Amino acid sequence: MISFNIFIGLILGLLFFLIRLPYYIIKRKFFNWQKAVFEIILGVYIVCLIGVTLLPIPFDNSDPLVRMYPEKDNYIPFFSIYTTATQAVSPTIAIKQILGNLVMLMPLGVILPFISKKIKQSVTRAVFIGFLVSLSIELLQIFVSLLINYKYRSFDVDDIILNTLGSFLGTLLFKLIYPYIIEHYQAIHHTGSN
Repeated sequence: MISFNIFIGLILGLLFFLIRLPYYIIKRKFFNWQKAVFEIILGVYIVCLIGVTLLPIPFDNSDPLVRMYPEKDNYIPFFSIYTTATQAVSPTIAIKQILGNLVMLMPLGVILPFISKKIKQSVTRAVFIGFLVSLSIELLQIFVSLLINYKYRSFDVDDIILNTLGSFLGTLLFKLIYPYIIEHYQAIHHTGSN
C-alpha cells in the first residue's frame, strides 16, 4: 500500500523550495519574499492535499482499505450531501464529512491571491482554479481505480461542489484579511522609519 505521512509532505515542500531556489537567486532583483513564502506553502499544501485525497493506494482488492469505500459514484448534485446529512450514523460524522470537503480547498483560496496578482483581482479566477483542482482530484481517483483495476475511491460531484465553495470562501477570507495585513505591515514600517 502506498500511504502518506505529513513529514513526507514537509520534506517535499522543502524539496520544492530547493528546486525554486536557483530561480529566486537569479531573479534576486525582482525577488518578492511574500510570494516565495506562499509558493512554498502552496507546494506543501498541494503535497498534503494529494496525500489526503489520493493516498493510501491499496495494491490489491483484499486490502481492508478497499472495503472502506463501498459507496458508488455520485453524479447527481446534492444527493450525497443530502444522504450524508440525513442518513449518517451520527451527526458528528455527517458534519465531519460535509465540512471536511468544504474546508479542504479553503487554503487554496487564501494562498493563490498572495502568489498571483491576476487571482488577487478576480474572485472568479480563484474559484475556477478551485473547481479545476477539485475536478482533477475526482478524475485522478477514477483514473487510479482504473489503473489498479478496482474502485478504491468514488467520484462524487458533491465533493466538487463543496470543494469549489470552499475555495470561494477561502478567497473571500483573503479579501477580508488582506487589507488588515497590508495596514499592519505599513504601520510596522512607518513606525520603524521614525
